[in-house]
Formats: sequence, C-alpha cells, structure tokens
Amino acid sequence: MHKMIRVISGNREMHITRFQPQVKWTTVSKNLHETPVPDTSRATWYRVIHDIIPTNVRLHNIRLAPTDSCRNCGKKDTIEHRIVDCGEGVQMWTWTKKQIAKIMRTEPSSIPESWTTCPQFTLWPPQRNRAVLWLLANITTFRTQRQRNLTLQDFLQFLKRTRWKLLSYTTVL
Repeated sequence: MHKMIRVISGNREMHITRFQPQVKWTTVSKNLHETPVPDTSRATWYRVIHDIIPTNVRLHNIRLAPTDSCRNCGKKDTIEHRIVDCGEGVQMWTWTKKQIAKIMRTEPSSIPESWTTCPQFTLWPPQRNRAVLWLLANITTFRTQRQRNLTLQDFLQFLKRTRWKLLSYTTVL
C-alpha cells in the first residue's frame, strides 16, 4: 500500500516514514492487513499507527487547541496516553498485557506500550501473531472512541461481541 501511494504521489515518502525512520514499516503494514478484525477496526488502527487521530498534542502543534493537555487528567494528550494511560485505560492495558503475555508465554512487563501504535513484530506461529494483533487492534479501537468513561467490563463485553462477529463471519466463508 505504501508503494502504491508513493507511486501516485510522485514517489515521495509518506510523512510517517520520515517522522519515524527506525520503524520497520513493511512489518507494520503486513501486521495491519493480517489482523483478523472488521474493516472499521482496521481503519481505526491505521489512523492510530499513522498518527492521524486528532489528539490535543497534534491540535496544539497546528494551533487549533489552546493546550496539549488531556481534558480528563491533565497529562500530555498523546495517542498512547489515550489508549494506555488515561482513565480506565490503565486497567484495560494491564488486562490486555496479561492476555498477550499468556499467548506469548512471557511476562506482562515485556509487552511494550508502543505495540498499540506501532506493531512491528512477528511472532511464530502465525496464529499467535494474529491473536496478539487482534487484541491490540481491539483495545486501540475501543480506547479511541469518543466516550472516555468506559470501564474494563465494557471492554470485555466489546471483545465478546467482536469475537462473536469474527466467528460468525468466518463460518460463513
């Protein structure tokens, strides 16, 4: 996809690749497209990965917001802050890290927060990779909703509905 966009735009690099040159963008793109989630969740995660969610940090940089602070807690309003740190995000991220650690057979402390915004990893076997990507895409989709006062219980219900939709979709195919 990046290659197609570069061809259309006159072979220029995308903004995000210039902004983060150390990232393995081919792996990130592959992971994004292999994630077993609905297109709406994939599109949300794409916006998060490519840093096009209108956070107060972004809006403040282009002088559309008076401050770069979060309206809920006062910390810097970055996309990672919204997903992992703000409000009930800490409990949701802790739960998600524990689940990913079980899948990977490792400690939750070894799961970096940056995986929500830059999934540049490859796990073996492929089913394990897709399971981790599914969890990351869903927490990202859930936490970037407009409502910020959602709880861990709401997130678990969201995952159940998403899983049911995924299973019913794959059985039709």
